[in-house]
Amino acid sequence: MAALRKWLLTGLLVIVPGVITAWVLNWIVGMLDQTLLILPGAWQPDKLLGVHVPGFGVVLTLLILLLVGAIASNFAGRKLVQWGDALVHRIPVVRSIYSSVKQVSDTLFSESGNAFRKTVLVQWPRDGVWTVAFVTGAPGGEVAAYLRDDFVSVYVPTTPNPTGGYFVMMRRSDCVELDMSVDTALKYIVSMGVVAPADPLLAALRSDEPSL
Repeated sequence: MAALRKWLLTGLLVIVPGVITAWVLNWIVGMLDQTLLILPGAWQPDKLLGVHVPGFGVVLTLLILLLVGAIASNFAGRKLVQWGDALVHRIPVVRSIYSSVKQVSDTLFSESGNAFRKTVLVQWPRDGVWTVAFVTGAPGGEVAAYLRDDFVSVYVPTTPNPTGGYFVMMRRSDCVELDMSVDTALKYIVSMGVVAPADPLLAALRSDEPSL
């Protein structure tokens, strides 16, 4: 029984990561393949080839992103984007949704954005209990005027799904900055602490060792 239990756990450790990875990739590819619906029926890859080949939507999505990025990078494209933003901001309900999403996307994807650039260690949900979190910015406006201290905006992700979490404002002095990349911290959170990050000092010492 001990051997059977060991084989079962070993099989799970080998198969589960591959199955979950394949499922996530299949979901992403299937979602991006929906972009093929914008093409005329005669241009659909399934019609041209006579068989369904997944992945053409990924190529089409990348081409659209590159085309839009190239157009928006020049002077005329920037003016067109500004005109579109001004038009959307005139629509009562849509402007609130669009402006919020645009602010988040600009913060996350712009080269000058500061979101999720710094990993910190904070006491949450009470003193004496520590968890890994991400600095997303600093309070502003009326909130900053009320706090009247050096506070930072912190996102505390949940485990094992880091897309859900809590937005809190903490004193900068209560946050311990870590020399840990965002990717490493996310792996640490998703694995529920199983995949522990390497000691940066030990990694630096190993990198200085002469190769054989």
